[in-house]
Amino acid sequence: PDSKYLATSSYDKHVRIYSLDNTSRPTLQHTLSDASAGVSSVVFSPDSQLLATGSIDMNVRLYSWAGGSSPALRRTFTVATQGVSALAFSPDSKFLAVASYASNVTILELSSTQRYTLSDAADSVASVAFSRDAKLFATGSWDSKARVYSLGESQPPELLAT
Repeated sequence: PDSKYLATSSYDKHVRIYSLDNTSRPTLQHTLSDASAGVSSVVFSPDSQLLATGSIDMNVRLYSWAGGSSPALRRTFTVATQGVSALAFSPDSKFLAVASYASNVTILELSSTQRYTLSDAADSVASVAFSRDAKLFATGSWDSKARVYSLGESQPPELLAT
């Protein structure tokens, strides 16, 4: 979000973080190797304090991130039964949406251990996104449907539209 770093995920089980000080020649700064299977998604939080990775090993790893310092693993969440397909932070960095190849989405409330799992899709969920005010989020899945949910702190998401 601060345009100073770029993170990439790979099926070689690694996440690579590049410095963009020189945009014509990004410099590799860190390599994370915590996953036991391919890493399918990586995202920085909007407040630039966290980095989340999702992998085929069904885990999401949440790291503390402070610019150029090495990311520190804070928590690991097992949230999928067939691997993580996509990740998205809410704009306020309070929630993390985790899409799964197993047709569900898990919303993690990061300030607590609260999690909500939604199983409305009939096929793998390919994308997740939040509205700017973090009151809504949407999913897109291989069943050719987009779904929109309301979201409030400490309340289960509610399906509003398909």
